[in-house]
Amino acid sequence: MQHSQKREIAFERLISRMPPEVITSFSDVQLSALRAALASRSWRRHPVDLRFSIPFIFTKGIYIVFLMGTERRSRERLAKERSLNPIWTPINIAVILALMGVGIGAIFGAFQLRYLNFSTLNSQDVHPVTVPFKEGKADCEKSGREWQDGKCIDYEHNPSF
Repeated sequence: MQHSQKREIAFERLISRMPPEVITSFSDVQLSALRAALASRSWRRHPVDLRFSIPFIFTKGIYIVFLMGTERRSRERLAKERSLNPIWTPINIAVILALMGVGIGAIFGAFQLRYLNFSTLNSQDVHPVTVPFKEGKADCEKSGREWQDGKCIDYEHNPSF
């Protein structure tokens, strides 16, 4: 989105928050002055700007914004914003702990993968079983199995069958 589009959107938001009788009382010069005041805001892009929404069944959903860049706010403005939006609220602490738990779980899972032997997952180990419904030698051998000690043995049994 271009800077002029952002300024126009900001102007429309500002005007939409005002009562209609106040808006109609503005002269063209005053409206131009409001637009110029909004134009002086810096609309620089952040180097990291991640924004997305997660829909939920019972609500409209939640949105997540992660912005990162060089700090340009004054110390006074930072202090004012910290007092208005404290970090250590119960919900913020819960989210921080949840994210830490997910991170620790991911690290633990990655370390567990290190000890997993993938070659045994695809091995074709022999697991012989007796086949109870094959009662005769001819019937057993006809099905591709072996007859031993009066029993029909299946040497190709797959334990995940």
